[in-house]
Amino acid sequence: MLKLGSNVRMAKNTATQNIFVNVADGGIIDATTAPLNLSTAPVSANGHTSNGSGLSWFTMAPNAIYKQAISSGVATPLWVGVSNTNYNPVIISPSASTVVETKVQTGFSPSGLSSQTTEKAVNRTWSLKTANEVSTSLKFGFNASDLNAASSTSQDMKLIRFNTATNEWE
Repeated sequence: MLKLGSNVRMAKNTATQNIFVNVADGGIIDATTAPLNLSTAPVSANGHTSNGSGLSWFTMAPNAIYKQAISSGVATPLWVGVSNTNYNPVIISPSASTVVETKVQTGFSPSGLSSQTTEKAVNRTWSLKTANEVSTSLKFGFNASDLNAASSTSQDMKLIRFNTATNEWE
């Protein structure tokens, strides 16, 4: 487990250098002590931009967890990816302060989606769980290489979720 405070610094020697923190299965990044300070450098100068492209993130194994405290109404990036070349952030803007637990992995888990759905999808599964019920706005980031063959960013995309009560995708 890696416990983080509100100010996280990932220093680079050059502007083009990338920084990845690899988190193995069962590993936990815990940033729940206080919401991360998103306005103090080097966050704003660290390669993270509004379109979800970044140079520093946590590379997550499928069963690794990233936990972060988030303030009400603040668009907060969750800096996660599935490899050192695939950055798959989520920007979350909750209606109330909360702690969110995040996982991301390649593919669809659990299985059970029809091939007609997966062919038109982003090849990622994000798992997001908040500590309390809150309404929120979500923005998902992905690379063009994450798109499956029949998917297109020029068409409307929709979010589907796995209902753990019924064990079905909806």
